[in-house]
Amino acid sequence: MTRSLSSMGIVVNALWLSVIVAAGFSAILTFKTVPELEPMVAEYDLIDQTTRSRIVAGLITGPGFQMADLLQWILAPLLIAIIVTQRIANPQAHRNILSWISTLAVLTATAIFVSRYLWLNPTMNAELEIYRTAARAGDPEQIQTTYTAFDRWHVLAENLWSLVGLLLLISLACMGAMACPRSKGG
Repeated sequence: MTRSLSSMGIVVNALWLSVIVAAGFSAILTFKTVPELEPMVAEYDLIDQTTRSRIVAGLITGPGFQMADLLQWILAPLLIAIIVTQRIANPQAHRNILSWISTLAVLTATAIFVSRYLWLNPTMNAELEIYRTAARAGDPEQIQTTYTAFDRWHVLAENLWSLVGLLLLISLACMGAMACPRSKGG
């Protein structure tokens, strides 16, 4: 049972990390590619091409981040449940520094994700809607002001996504190291 739980923990941790990485790469590629396409959207025809491209790229990536958040709501509790079950099933095996680092990394990643989702996302999304409304109206000064307000939250969200990814990478490395058989003697 211990090996099965260990394997499940590694798989779930890797899946969660993959969700973070996939969302990030998708956004990077979309925001790089869309400006080259010079999109035309009737709703945003009063604004310059750079702003329009940024808005279109955001409209494309938004659903991907929503799906990533949904998956995190599944994977985070599942990974915590696996860790708790491992500790209950074999407490002696989890009295080492790697286990504690892995557990702390997963719990911190979960706390950051939940905080970002419940606290930061509603504020950021409200600012995003104000920015999009200003863009539809076509007032350059209002567009810049509302974009600045939105981007302040967006940069924080990006940093928190990256931090969750780093914590999951640390946890995954610790889990992998704990799963490797140790040689006796030398």
